[in-house]
Amino acid sequence: MAAGGAVTSITFSRVQLQSLQKQERWSFVGGPFGSKLTSADYVEDGVPVIRGGNLSGDARFNDRDFVYVSEAKALDLASNMAARGDVVFTQRGTLGDVGIIPSDSRYERYVISQSQMKLTVDPSIASSRYVYYYFRAPETVQRIHNTALSSGVPHINLTLLREFVVEVPSLQVQRRIAAALSAYDDLIENNAKRIRVLEEMARGLYREWFVNFRYPGHAGVGAESGLPARWELRSLVQCAKFLSGGTPSKARPDFWQGDIPWVSSGELTAMRVHETSLHVTSEGAENGSRIVPPETILCVVRGMSLAKEFRLGLTTKEMAFNQDLKAIVGEPDVDNLMLFHALDAQRDEIRKSANEAAHGTKKLDTPVLSKVQIVVPPAGLQRMFREHIVPIHDQWDNLTRRNTRLRAARDLLLPKLLAGQLSVDRIPDPAEAAG
Repeated sequence: MAAGGAVTSITFSRVQLQSLQKQERWSFVGGPFGSKLTSADYVEDGVPVIRGGNLSGDARFNDRDFVYVSEAKALDLASNMAARGDVVFTQRGTLGDVGIIPSDSRYERYVISQSQMKLTVDPSIASSRYVYYYFRAPETVQRIHNTALSSGVPHINLTLLREFVVEVPSLQVQRRIAAALSAYDDLIENNAKRIRVLEEMARGLYREWFVNFRYPGHAGVGAESGLPARWELRSLVQCAKFLSGGTPSKARPDFWQGDIPWVSSGELTAMRVHETSLHVTSEGAENGSRIVPPETILCVVRGMSLAKEFRLGLTTKEMAFNQDLKAIVGEPDVDNLMLFHALDAQRDEIRKSANEAAHGTKKLDTPVLSKVQIVVPPAGLQRMFREHIVPIHDQWDNLTRRNTRLRAARDLLLPKLLAGQLSVDRIPDPAEAAG
């Protein structure tokens, strides 16, 4: 990856990836074959299994959302294990996804699934973090796609990965490059943890006030049919309007050259929706989609994700959305922030009401969604809740914006560092990049 015009005197060596592996048994392996690991082997708790979702996204490693196998099964899969510091690659699926198991991970060992491969790097000759960042670089990802076998589902096998040529500088330089990039990711992950804490604070506040009924001034308030006086239990259709979205014609490229975020189900992965991969023009939205204002609730009503979760998000700006989503806008006497948290508190129950659709997907029919029960407190208490909850939302918006800037800065630095076009000494401080 080293290129002409480098501004440093870094020397890169071209070597096969397997030359960086630790010289011990099972240091560079793939996942179990065929029936050695199936869903029937999964148990409630035990040794976690690394799957594609643990490598996807921007995080270096998603140390949550596991399935597990028993200790006995893990022993049977001893040749397919990974540990802290190992680099894990996707074999099939989203090619190019890579992760590194952190030194402070929640578990000491993991099983890798059939769709992953694992490398234990020899620390005397290479930095596992450098290898991870090398495979995060866009040029490397493109090379992986170019190398992939295309019969059936595109994939890359263990032999191809072992023989994949990488360019490495001295161990000292590897460590410095990895440390510089890790400083950005450390701050990104710290901000992400703070966002999760804020989400739990918001959920806790809603639960305390509107589920446990320990709201300000609750003492001495009488109850009516199990609810505090002047509170109501309404169906969702009595609380809000439902709006449908859609997809502008892909045959009109001009529809897709605007600056209005267009939300699909895959982008409803956080409680607040800030940005999307695709954008439309006003004309495009008018010819196939719909624009909704900030603080509109979007939820997934069709798709594979409904088999596992009910995805819900709150827009932070004007946005358009596709046909797999519904927009929910509270009636004048129902605050949308309160309504959002009311739905968020019932995610699991709402998901269970989804029905089968075509091709094995799930759907949440509007009549079913309409019947969801919402506790509606008096207007004064809704206003008070908003006053408490808005600062929490504002904080995670600020943290999200900081992470957006950090990712942009890191992604500009990554290829330049790995090509020897930028000195490590000239890397901006991540705190400054975050703004």
